Amino acid sequence: MLLCAARAFLRAARPPRRCARAYAAKSNELTALEAELARHDDLYYNQAKPELTDEAYDALARKVDELRKTPRGVGAKRGGTLAKATPHTTPMLSLDTLKVKDGTVTTIAKWLKKTIKACAPEAMHGIVGEPKLDGLSVSLTYEDGVLTQAATRGDGRVGDDVTQQILHGIDIPTSLEGGFTGDVRGEVIVPVAFFRGLEKDSAVSARNYAAGSLRQKNASEVSGRGLRFVVHDVVGGADDYTERRSKAKKWGFEVAAPSIRVDVDDDVPTDALPDHLQACAEKLAAYHASLGEQRPPPAVAGTASNNTDELPYEIDGVVFKVDAAKADAQAGFTARAPRARVALKFDRDAIVVTTTLLDVEIGVGRLGALTPVAKLEPVN
Repeated sequence: MLLCAARAFLRAARPPRRCARAYAAKSNELTALEAELARHDDLYYNQAKPELTDEAYDALARKVDELRKTPRGVGAKRGGTLAKATPHTTPMLSLDTLKVKDGTVTTIAKWLKKTIKACAPEAMHGIVGEPKLDGLSVSLTYEDGVLTQAATRGDGRVGDDVTQQILHGIDIPTSLEGGFTGDVRGEVIVPVAFFRGLEKDSAVSARNYAAGSLRQKNASEVSGRGLRFVVHDVVGGADDYTERRSKAKKWGFEVAAPSIRVDVDDDVPTDALPDHLQACAEKLAAYHASLGEQRPPPAVAGTASNNTDELPYEIDGVVFKVDAAKADAQAGFTARAPRARVALKFDRDAIVVTTTLLDVEIGVGRLGALTPVAKLEPVN
């Protein structure tokens, strides 16, 4: 009797075979997807040869996140031939991306409401909006005002040492007034005008060109490649973001522009808060739309553009940042991204590009209908 009872108990405790098979299939799927994601991370971050569009990559990453029990890291493990840098003083995280479902204004207003709660009891004071540059993330480390290292993001904790490459190829301050100790972070980019002036097929994109140029093992080969370093953060000190941004400009850095600052009144009565956040969101959405109109189409080497109103570099969206340093610190961060900052990307389908009509061929259907087919020069 006791033996029968024990067998019955073990059968009840054992998971059904169907559940075990489903779990194994899910685990195998996650392993395969993580390997694929890691391959694309390496192509993007280390080799500057991405195979996926941003939308396809984001879809793959979301699928991995749905299957994982713990958050994944940022960036990619170091690869290539460059030396290993000293670990970052603070992690170089990624950014969460707003998913627009109910319209841009409503999406931003919901994020503002969520962020106010995350920052409480500290006041946000305002939100700063900046272009989201499409380049290679680099951190410049200064000690007592002297540049000691330049490093790529890598996996967020440690990247490649590109100090000599930066010094040879980009005009940056090597000493800062006031004895600043901390990191000046930004994107290494190439202006679209410079990239268009290159020979045709020099690189598939401006970002790939910039990333590949900076990763030259022989630092002297980086010179003359038109690279620029555009600041999007200063890590160190207790100043609010607008003050740190102004300090970077005073030091001689180029900062991401044009920018906007929208005041947020954290003391608005609860019943008036939705209307206030709606008004703030409308201003931020208008800024997003304005930059969408100014962003250049993907640059193609060996081509020209007559658009004088476009931004000088490629962007793929905007970034919204809580201005107050105390509120930013209070909100903290997840394993991948700060809670007080977020990206709002552009609709890729909204990009307008020009090409050349090479020929028109006439197709004849089986019933004799004639259909003209345009042959166009491929665009990136």
